[in-house]
Amino acid sequence: MRTYSKKLLFIFVALLAAALAVAAVACDDDEDGADGGEPTATATPAEIPVVSFNATDYEYDAPASIAGGLTQLSMSNGGSEDHNAVFVRLNDGVTFGDFTGALADVAAEADLEGIGTLVSGPGAGPGGASDVVIDLAAGSYAVLCTVPDAEFVPHFALGMVQELEVTEARAEQPEPPKADVTVRLNDFAFDAPDTLPAGPTTFEVVNDGPQLHEMVVAALDEGFTADDLVALLLSTEPPPPDAGPPPFALIGAAVTMSTGESALTPVDLEAGNYAMICFVGDPDSGAPHFILGMVDSFTVEQQDT
Repeated sequence: MRTYSKKLLFIFVALLAAALAVAAVACDDDEDGADGGEPTATATPAEIPVVSFNATDYEYDAPASIAGGLTQLSMSNGGSEDHNAVFVRLNDGVTFGDFTGALADVAAEADLEGIGTLVSGPGAGPGGASDVVIDLAAGSYAVLCTVPDAEFVPHFALGMVQELEVTEARAEQPEPPKADVTVRLNDFAFDAPDTLPAGPTTFEVVNDGPQLHEMVVAALDEGFTADDLVALLLSTEPPPPDAGPPPFALIGAAVTMSTGESALTPVDLEAGNYAMICFVGDPDSGAPHFILGMVDSFTVEQQDT
Protein backbone atom coordinates (compact mmCIF):
# COMPACT_ATOMS: atom_id res chain seq x y z
CA MET A 1 0.00 0.00 0.00
CA ARG A 2 2.77 2.44 0.82
CA THR A 3 4.40 3.62 -2.35
CA TYR A 4 8.12 3.47 -1.57
CA SER A 5 10.30 1.03 -3.50
CA LYS A 6 9.94 -2.75 -3.22
CA LYS A 7 13.53 -3.05 -1.98
CA LEU A 8 12.94 -0.51 0.80
CA LEU A 9 9.57 -2.08 1.59
CA PHE A 10 11.14 -5.55 1.85
CA ILE A 11 13.82 -4.23 4.22
CA PHE A 12 11.22 -2.40 6.32
CA VAL A 13 8.92 -5.44 6.56
CA ALA A 14 11.81 -7.72 7.57
CA LEU A 15 13.11 -5.32 10.20
CA LEU A 16 9.61 -4.56 11.49
CA ALA A 17 8.88 -8.26 11.95
CA ALA A 18 12.11 -8.82 13.87
CA ALA A 19 11.68 -5.74 16.03
CA LEU A 20 8.09 -6.50 16.92
CA ALA A 21 9.00 -10.07 17.78
CA VAL A 22 11.58 -8.74 20.25
CA ALA A 23 9.09 -6.23 21.66
CA ALA A 24 6.43 -8.91 22.10
CA VAL A 25 8.17 -10.38 25.16
CA ALA A 26 7.22 -7.23 27.04
CA CYS A 27 3.52 -7.64 26.31
CA ASP A 28 1.03 -8.99 28.81
CA ASP A 29 0.01 -12.45 27.61
CA ASP A 30 -2.81 -12.61 30.15
CA GLU A 31 -4.70 -9.64 28.73
CA ASP A 32 -8.37 -10.33 27.92
CA GLY A 33 -8.72 -11.58 24.34
CA ALA A 34 -4.98 -12.34 23.95
CA ASP A 35 -5.61 -16.08 23.81
CA GLY A 36 -7.54 -15.68 20.56
CA GLY A 37 -10.91 -16.37 22.23
CA GLU A 38 -14.10 -14.41 21.89
CA PRO A 39 -13.70 -10.59 21.80
CA THR A 40 -14.56 -9.07 25.14
CA ALA A 41 -15.58 -5.65 26.42
CA THR A 42 -14.53 -4.92 30.00
CA ALA A 43 -13.75 -1.81 32.01
CA THR A 44 -10.48 -0.59 33.47
CA PRO A 45 -10.34 0.89 36.97
CA ALA A 46 -10.71 4.29 35.27
CA GLU A 47 -13.99 2.98 33.80
CA ILE A 48 -12.86 3.37 30.21
CA PRO A 49 -14.47 0.52 28.22
CA VAL A 50 -11.87 -1.87 26.79
CA VAL A 51 -12.65 -3.53 23.46
CA SER A 52 -10.29 -6.49 23.11
CA PHE A 53 -9.89 -8.22 19.77
CA ASN A 54 -7.52 -10.55 17.99
CA ALA A 55 -5.80 -10.20 14.62
CA THR A 56 -4.80 -13.26 12.60
CA ASP A 57 -3.70 -13.98 9.02
CA TYR A 58 -5.85 -12.32 7.49
CA GLU A 59 -8.87 -11.39 9.55
CA TYR A 60 -9.98 -9.85 12.83
CA ASP A 61 -11.87 -11.62 15.60
CA ALA A 62 -13.67 -8.46 16.64
CA PRO A 63 -17.18 -7.27 17.46
CA ALA A 64 -19.37 -5.94 14.68
CA SER A 65 -20.76 -3.13 16.85
CA ILE A 66 -19.47 -1.17 19.84
CA ALA A 67 -20.61 1.89 21.78
CA GLY A 68 -19.04 5.21 20.92
CA GLY A 69 -17.18 7.55 23.24
CA LEU A 70 -13.84 7.15 24.95
CA THR A 71 -12.66 3.59 24.23
CA GLN A 72 -9.50 1.59 24.77
CA LEU A 73 -8.82 -0.54 21.69
CA SER A 74 -6.69 -3.51 22.70
CA MET A 75 -5.40 -5.67 19.86
CA SER A 76 -3.54 -8.95 20.26
CA ASN A 77 -1.83 -10.58 17.28
CA GLY A 78 -2.46 -14.31 17.00
CA GLY A 79 -1.09 -14.47 13.45
CA SER A 80 2.32 -15.23 12.03
CA GLU A 81 2.77 -11.78 10.46
CA ASP A 82 2.73 -8.18 11.68
CA HIS A 83 -0.73 -6.61 11.76
CA ASN A 84 -2.34 -3.28 12.54
CA ALA A 85 -5.90 -2.09 12.85
CA VAL A 86 -6.52 1.29 11.23
CA PHE A 87 -9.98 2.57 12.20
CA VAL A 88 -11.56 4.60 9.38
CA ARG A 89 -14.75 6.56 10.10
CA LEU A 90 -16.61 6.52 6.77
CA ASN A 91 -17.91 9.76 5.33
CA ASP A 92 -21.66 10.37 5.37
CA GLY A 93 -23.29 8.48 2.55
CA VAL A 94 -20.36 6.08 2.11
CA THR A 95 -21.29 2.45 2.73
CA PHE A 96 -18.94 -0.36 3.66
CA GLY A 97 -19.52 -1.77 0.18
CA ASP A 98 -18.45 1.57 -1.30
CA PHE A 99 -15.33 1.45 0.86
CA THR A 100 -14.27 -2.07 -0.09
CA GLY A 101 -14.96 -1.34 -3.73
CA ALA A 102 -12.73 1.74 -3.61
CA LEU A 103 -9.85 -0.20 -2.04
CA ALA A 104 -8.91 -1.58 -5.46
CA ASP A 105 -7.78 1.91 -6.45
CA VAL A 106 -5.93 2.73 -3.21
CA ALA A 107 -2.22 3.25 -3.88
CA ALA A 108 -1.35 5.09 -0.65
CA GLU A 109 -2.93 5.83 2.70
CA ALA A 110 -3.78 9.35 1.52
CA ASP A 111 -6.24 7.83 -0.99
CA LEU A 112 -8.39 6.69 1.94
CA GLU A 113 -9.08 10.27 3.02
CA GLY A 114 -11.55 10.75 0.19
CA ILE A 115 -13.61 7.96 1.71
CA GLY A 116 -13.33 8.61 5.43
CA THR A 117 -11.30 9.87 8.37
CA LEU A 118 -8.45 7.77 9.73
CA VAL A 119 -8.71 7.90 13.53
CA SER A 120 -5.62 5.79 14.33
CA GLY A 121 -5.54 2.38 16.02
CA PRO A 122 -3.13 -0.22 17.45
CA GLY A 123 -0.54 -2.49 15.82
CA ALA A 124 1.53 -5.47 16.98
CA GLY A 125 3.86 -8.22 15.82
CA PRO A 126 3.20 -11.96 16.10
CA GLY A 127 2.37 -12.83 19.70
CA GLY A 128 2.31 -9.16 20.69
CA ALA A 129 -0.35 -6.72 21.78
CA SER A 130 -0.87 -2.97 21.93
CA ASP A 131 -3.45 -0.43 23.08
CA VAL A 132 -4.70 2.98 22.05
CA VAL A 133 -7.40 5.11 23.63
CA ILE A 134 -9.60 7.00 21.16
CA ASP A 135 -12.81 9.03 21.45
CA LEU A 136 -14.93 7.27 18.82
CA ALA A 137 -17.73 9.26 17.21
CA ALA A 138 -20.87 7.36 16.26
CA GLY A 139 -21.05 6.20 12.68
CA SER A 140 -20.04 3.54 10.17
CA TYR A 141 -16.42 2.42 10.24
CA ALA A 142 -14.05 0.14 8.42
CA VAL A 143 -11.13 -1.53 10.21
CA LEU A 144 -8.28 -2.63 7.98
CA CYS A 145 -4.68 -3.78 8.07
CA THR A 146 -2.32 -1.74 5.89
CA VAL A 147 0.78 -3.88 6.56
CA PRO A 148 2.13 -5.53 3.36
CA ASP A 149 3.02 -9.21 3.13
CA ALA A 150 6.27 -10.63 1.75
CA GLU A 151 4.93 -10.15 -1.79
CA PHE A 152 4.20 -6.46 -1.04
CA VAL A 153 0.43 -7.01 -1.05
CA PRO A 154 -1.37 -5.04 1.70
CA HIS A 155 -3.25 -7.31 4.06
CA PHE A 156 -6.57 -5.58 3.36
CA ALA A 157 -6.28 -6.86 -0.22
CA LEU A 158 -6.11 -10.37 1.25
CA GLY A 159 -9.39 -9.89 3.07
CA MET A 160 -8.21 -8.19 6.27
CA VAL A 161 -10.91 -5.55 6.40
CA GLN A 162 -13.99 -5.55 8.61
CA GLU A 163 -17.12 -3.48 8.96
CA LEU A 164 -17.79 -1.84 12.33
CA GLU A 165 -20.79 0.10 13.55
CA VAL A 166 -20.18 2.58 16.37
CA THR A 167 -23.38 3.47 18.19
CA GLU A 168 -24.06 6.63 20.17
CA ALA A 169 -21.86 7.15 23.24
CA ARG A 170 -23.17 6.32 26.67
CA ALA A 171 -24.63 9.28 28.56
CA GLU A 172 -22.00 9.05 31.30
CA GLN A 173 -18.50 9.22 29.86
CA PRO A 174 -15.28 8.42 31.78
CA GLU A 175 -12.51 10.92 32.23
CA PRO A 176 -9.70 10.43 29.72
CA PRO A 177 -6.42 9.17 31.15
CA LYS A 178 -3.94 11.88 32.04
CA ALA A 179 -1.35 12.34 29.33
CA ASP A 180 2.22 12.42 30.61
CA VAL A 181 3.53 13.91 27.37
CA THR A 182 1.98 15.39 24.23
CA VAL A 183 3.56 14.68 20.85
CA ARG A 184 2.44 16.82 17.92
CA LEU A 185 2.91 15.51 14.38
CA ASN A 186 3.78 17.94 11.61
CA ASP A 187 5.01 17.84 8.01
CA PHE A 188 7.65 16.42 8.61
CA ALA A 189 8.68 16.56 12.27
CA PHE A 190 7.72 15.55 15.81
CA ASP A 191 7.14 18.30 18.35
CA ALA A 192 8.12 16.39 21.50
CA PRO A 193 10.38 16.73 24.57
CA ASP A 194 14.05 15.79 24.35
CA THR A 195 13.99 13.98 27.72
CA LEU A 196 11.39 12.01 29.66
CA PRO A 197 11.41 10.23 33.03
CA ALA A 198 11.49 6.44 33.15
CA GLY A 199 8.33 4.50 33.95
CA PRO A 200 4.84 3.91 32.53
CA THR A 201 4.08 6.85 30.22
CA THR A 202 0.91 7.82 28.40
CA PHE A 203 1.59 9.61 25.12
CA GLU A 204 -1.03 11.93 23.68
CA VAL A 205 -0.42 11.91 19.92
CA VAL A 206 -1.98 14.75 17.89
CA ASN A 207 -1.73 15.18 14.13
CA ASP A 208 -1.25 18.88 13.37
CA GLY A 209 0.08 18.30 9.86
CA PRO A 210 -1.83 18.52 6.59
CA GLN A 211 -0.75 14.97 5.76
CA LEU A 212 -1.50 11.66 7.45
CA HIS A 213 1.01 10.78 10.16
CA GLU A 214 1.76 8.19 12.83
CA MET A 215 4.07 7.83 15.81
CA VAL A 216 6.13 4.68 16.28
CA VAL A 217 8.38 4.55 19.35
CA ALA A 218 11.59 2.51 19.13
CA ALA A 219 13.93 1.71 22.03
CA LEU A 220 17.53 1.86 20.79
CA ASP A 221 20.41 -0.30 21.93
CA GLU A 222 23.25 1.49 23.69
CA GLY A 223 25.42 3.29 21.14
CA PHE A 224 22.79 3.01 18.40
CA THR A 225 21.28 6.36 17.34
CA ALA A 226 18.22 7.55 15.46
CA ASP A 227 20.48 8.36 12.51
CA ASP A 228 21.76 4.78 12.64
CA LEU A 229 18.17 3.55 12.59
CA VAL A 230 17.40 5.52 9.43
CA ALA A 231 20.61 4.28 7.82
CA LEU A 232 19.68 0.70 8.69
CA LEU A 233 16.19 1.09 7.23
CA LEU A 234 17.67 2.47 4.02
CA SER A 235 20.51 -0.04 3.76
CA THR A 236 20.51 -2.26 0.68
CA GLU A 237 22.66 -4.86 2.45
CA PRO A 238 20.69 -7.68 4.11
CA PRO A 239 21.77 -8.48 7.65
CA PRO A 240 24.01 -11.56 7.97
CA PRO A 241 22.30 -14.77 9.12
CA ASP A 242 24.06 -14.64 12.50
CA ALA A 243 23.33 -10.95 13.10
CA GLY A 244 20.88 -11.63 15.93
CA PRO A 245 18.01 -9.30 16.81
CA PRO A 246 18.07 -5.77 15.40
CA PRO A 247 19.59 -3.01 17.59
CA PHE A 248 16.16 -1.52 18.27
CA ALA A 249 12.73 -2.66 19.49
CA LEU A 250 9.36 -1.16 18.65
CA ILE A 251 7.56 -0.63 21.95
CA GLY A 252 4.52 1.50 21.12
CA ALA A 253 2.58 3.16 18.33
CA ALA A 254 -0.44 5.20 17.37
CA VAL A 255 -0.92 4.24 13.72
CA THR A 256 -1.99 6.39 10.81
CA MET A 257 -4.30 9.29 11.63
CA SER A 258 -5.86 12.14 9.68
CA THR A 259 -5.29 15.84 10.34
CA GLY A 260 -6.74 16.95 13.67
CA GLU A 261 -7.13 13.42 15.04
CA SER A 262 -5.52 12.31 18.30
CA ALA A 263 -4.95 9.13 20.28
CA LEU A 264 -3.50 8.11 23.63
CA THR A 265 -1.06 5.22 23.82
CA PRO A 266 0.62 3.81 26.95
CA VAL A 267 4.31 2.91 26.79
CA ASP A 268 6.56 1.60 29.57
CA LEU A 269 9.83 3.52 29.26
CA GLU A 270 13.13 2.26 30.69
CA ALA A 271 16.19 4.49 30.95
CA GLY A 272 17.97 4.75 27.62
CA ASN A 273 17.81 6.26 24.16
CA TYR A 274 14.74 6.21 21.92
CA ALA A 275 13.50 7.29 18.51
CA MET A 276 10.14 8.43 17.19
CA ILE A 277 9.55 7.63 13.54
CA CYS A 278 6.78 7.94 10.94
CA PHE A 279 6.52 5.31 8.18
CA VAL A 280 3.53 6.83 6.35
CA GLY A 281 4.23 7.43 2.66
CA ASP A 282 4.26 10.89 1.10
CA PRO A 283 1.53 10.92 -1.59
CA ASP A 284 3.64 12.96 -4.03
CA SER A 285 7.04 11.27 -3.83
CA GLY A 286 6.07 7.93 -2.33
CA ALA A 287 8.91 8.29 0.18
CA PRO A 288 8.19 7.31 3.78
CA HIS A 289 8.07 10.37 6.01
CA PHE A 290 11.20 9.40 7.94
CA ILE A 291 13.20 9.96 4.74
CA LEU A 292 11.74 13.48 4.65
CA GLY A 293 13.00 14.17 8.18
CA MET A 294 10.19 12.79 10.33
CA VAL A 295 12.37 11.01 12.85
CA ASP A 296 13.36 12.31 16.26
CA SER A 297 15.37 11.10 19.23
CA PHE A 298 14.77 11.44 22.95
CA THR A 299 16.40 10.25 26.15
CA VAL A 300 14.68 8.55 29.08
CA GLU A 301 16.31 9.16 32.44
CA GLN A 302 15.91 7.22 35.67
CA GLN A 303 14.58 9.49 38.38
CA ASP A 304 16.11 9.61 41.86
CA THR A 305 13.89 8.03 44.51
